[in-house]
Amino acid sequence: MTQSKQCFILFTRTIDRNAKTLSTHFSDTIDFYTMTYDRHGEKFSGNINGIEHRIYSEKSISDMFFKSQPKYQPNNWTIMPGNLDLCQLRFIKDHPNYDYYWFCEDDVRYTGDFNEFIANFKHCEDDLLCTNKRTIHPDWAHRQSYTCPFSKSEPNICVFLPFFRLSKTGAQVLTSAFNIGWSGHHEILWPAIFEHYDLKISDFNDHGSSYYTSNLESEGIGPGTFVYEPPRAFAGFKKNKLWHPVKPFRDYFFRTKELVRRKTKERIRQLLGRG
Repeated sequence: MTQSKQCFILFTRTIDRNAKTLSTHFSDTIDFYTMTYDRHGEKFSGNINGIEHRIYSEKSISDMFFKSQPKYQPNNWTIMPGNLDLCQLRFIKDHPNYDYYWFCEDDVRYTGDFNEFIANFKHCEDDLLCTNKRTIHPDWAHRQSYTCPFSKSEPNICVFLPFFRLSKTGAQVLTSAFNIGWSGHHEILWPAIFEHYDLKISDFNDHGSSYYTSNLESEGIGPGTFVYEPPRAFAGFKKNKLWHPVKPFRDYFFRTKELVRRKTKERIRQLLGRG
């Protein structure tokens, strides 16, 4: 079997210590890129201090997806929540010479050797490898975003996509699907499209080892090492685990404060019989 060609893309606001560490870590094994979304910025492709960096803007997204409505709408559209996939698919269109693309947000950490982690899946040909493949929680805020051009059926499965591997074939199918009207938050949209077109999704933990922990019955997927909330200031001590979200201290402080405020408000509503 011919060895597949892969690359690793870190989505980050700045080329910080984490980006430099990962660049050095992958320097002899896999092509490494950093990627930024700057809504009103200029598209950029170049080398910054030895790191291949890409910047995408709404214009560069619209140049590719102007026909992909309602997934991309010229008016009242934002990359978050649920539309970061357009930036990722734009990257794949611009870099078509790979079989698989590892996308990683800057608040993901792995307490082990990332090269060894990736090597564990070198014989896996699934179109999407991801975390927290599960039944959609009934209270999940974005389930109503889903639109299917063929039927009014509701999606059943969602995934968690701060860190994943996507095949080139999967990217092509997603792009084509968006062009004919599929739309929604990518964490429910992708599984529905892949199921419709008979592409394969699997969870990292389906492959013989526990690469992270979580609680699939919880809306925030916690407690665990790889969850939506609460934020962490540091990765934990468990080795060979994926951790998320690991935030800089300033972000950690404000997100924790907001989480406590929200949970307190929810608790008060419950006590008053309004929850």
